Amino acid sequence: MTRRSLRFVGTAAACLLGWASGARAVDGVIEMNDASILAAGGYPGQIALPGSYVLTGNLTPPPGKDGIQVFASDVTLDLNGFAIFGSGANGIVGLGGGLTVRNGTVGGFSSGVNAGTSSRVYQVRATFNTGTGISGFRCVIVESIAENNGTGIQADRCKVENSVVSGSSGPGIVGNQIVIVHNNILSNTGGGILTPGGSTIQENSIQDNGTFGISDGVFGPPPTPPPATPGRLDIRGNVISNNGGAAGGPGISLILPALITENTISGSTGSGIACGSGCVVNGNSINSNNTLGLPGSGGVALGAGSNASDNSISFNTGFGINLPITSGYSQNTLNANAGPDMLRSPVPGAHPTSGFHNLCSGIAGPAPTCP
Repeated sequence: MTRRSLRFVGTAAACLLGWASGARAVDGVIEMNDASILAAGGYPGQIALPGSYVLTGNLTPPPGKDGIQVFASDVTLDLNGFAIFGSGANGIVGLGGGLTVRNGTVGGFSSGVNAGTSSRVYQVRATFNTGTGISGFRCVIVESIAENNGTGIQADRCKVENSVVSGSSGPGIVGNQIVIVHNNILSNTGGGILTPGGSTIQENSIQDNGTFGISDGVFGPPPTPPPATPGRLDIRGNVISNNGGAAGGPGISLILPALITENTISGSTGSGIACGSGCVVNGNSINSNNTLGLPGSGGVALGAGSNASDNSISFNTGFGINLPITSGYSQNTLNANAGPDMLRSPVPGAHPTSGFHNLCSGIAGPAPTCP
């Protein structure tokens, strides 16, 4: 495949004129490097025509300058194992749609890779960006690493898969209507995953995050009925451990409706699960949470119209499960919680579903063991 060095000029229109006069081979890959950008007038490097581009060296834009601006649609930018390091501004910004970025490192900027709409990011490491490491809209982010950024990944209507998100000062992953699957999300100070709704969070490891493991960002007493949402959260098959930090946050902290199933939730400094109205909590292991021993916290706290079934809820400091009489619980095992295994709200009296095959402290309900 033929490669030619790209000669940049200062504006998108001038770039178009330059390429039309023969600076780019029809079937070629255009090479980019620090020297070629500086020779063409300096940063930012600009791409204004569709095609394939490849770095042949590291890029070092001066402070406050973008590294590469992509104005064209349907551009593939291969970092070729090289790095773009700067400060302030953007490392890569996609303005035309359909940008693919792969195979390299972007760091030190306010925003690392702002890939734009209908974008794809593969095998990219975004590090030490003060804002967001990797962002996109209707995007795919795969096999990438976002570490030590302000926010690790900001993605709306995207899929994030097989990636590592760690060390963020804010949340690890933020966005709306995301599919988040098979990722390692750890040690993010501002929380693990923050999503207002409509997302699928499946088979991730979410551990050692401050503030919360998963949250929709809305806190306070759960409303009845639940508010309109972008869609129910689907949280299944995740390992959610040792989250909450000094804030005493829950492993899962939601006020909007959600399906929470087949997760392992342990070691939260606050409650294991705190979910509002209309939540379904099924088949989870919720053990050894509320490690700070906070009052009003424990294993599972649910709002009106929710249901908890077939869960293991044990060894939590505080209550095992806390739910109003307008919610139900059945076929749960609750054992050795430091407070009451089951806490009805409001109290006193037996819960209407206390005898529905629940096992509390080793003895089947109803009251007084499963009140």
